[in-house]
Amino acid sequence: MNDNSRKKLSESLMRNLVLEGFPVGVKMIETSEELDAIQYKGQPLKRLEKELAACQPISQARYLGSVMGIETWRVSVCRLGGDVLGVDVGDYVHVYTNTYFQDADSARNMIATTPRFERGKYQAMVVGPLEKIPVEPDVVVVYGNVAQILRIINGYLYDKGGRLQFSASGDAGLCSDTIVLPMQSGRPHVAIPCNGGRILGLPNNTDLACGIPYGLLEGILEGIEFTGKNVPIGYPPRWQFIDWELPSKAPVKSFLRQNKE
Repeated sequence: MNDNSRKKLSESLMRNLVLEGFPVGVKMIETSEELDAIQYKGQPLKRLEKELAACQPISQARYLGSVMGIETWRVSVCRLGGDVLGVDVGDYVHVYTNTYFQDADSARNMIATTPRFERGKYQAMVVGPLEKIPVEPDVVVVYGNVAQILRIINGYLYDKGGRLQFSASGDAGLCSDTIVLPMQSGRPHVAIPCNGGRILGLPNNTDLACGIPYGLLEGILEGIEFTGKNVPIGYPPRWQFIDWELPSKAPVKSFLRQNKE
C-alpha cells in the first residue's frame, strides 16, 4: 500500500476509535545501510541521537507526530527492551532480582519466556504516525482504553470467530508484546503497558495497547465498521443503555432499526 493508503487507514482508525494520539507504524530494518536509504519528504530520515527506551519514540510518534529512524542499540537503555529487539545487552537478571521477582530464578524465567527477535537480526527501526511513516510498517501500535481495544478484537474476529489469545508478564509491554509478538504470530496482540512504559511513554491510567500486523489492518477496519452497523457496540459507548431492559426475543437488528426511528 502507498502513502495515501496508509493515510486513509489511519484516518479510519481515528474516526472509528476516537483515539487519543496517532496510531503508530513500526518498521524493523535489517541493516544500517537500508536505514540510510530511507527518506522522508525528500530529505534524509531524522535519526534518533539519544539513548532511550523503545516506548519513548513510540510515544513521540503517537503524541507529537515524530517520524524517525532508530538504531536498535539506542533503545536498549531498557535492558529487556533492547534484548527482545535483538541487541546484545549482556546479563541483566540482577535488574529484576529482588525487585519485580523474589529471586534470580524467577527473574531468569520471565526473561527466558519473553518473545524476542533473533540476536542481531535487526539493526534499526523506523517509527512514525501511520499516516506519515515513509515505509510500509510491519506493525501498527494502537493505544486505547478497554472499549477501544475491544473494537479491534471485534474487527479481527468478525469473519473468523474463535478467540484472540494474549499473554503478559508485567514487563516488555510495548517492545515485545506489540512489536515482536504480532510480527512472529501474524496476529494482533493486546498488551498491558509495563511500568517502564507507563513512566516513560505516558499512557494514561486506563490505556491498553494493541500491536496489529499491518497486512491485517484493512480487514480489521472492515470488521469494525461491519459490527458497528449490526450491533449497538460503537465507540464511545452509549450511556443511555444503562437502564435498558433487553427484550428477550427481539433481534438486535430489529432493535437498531427501532432505535433509529
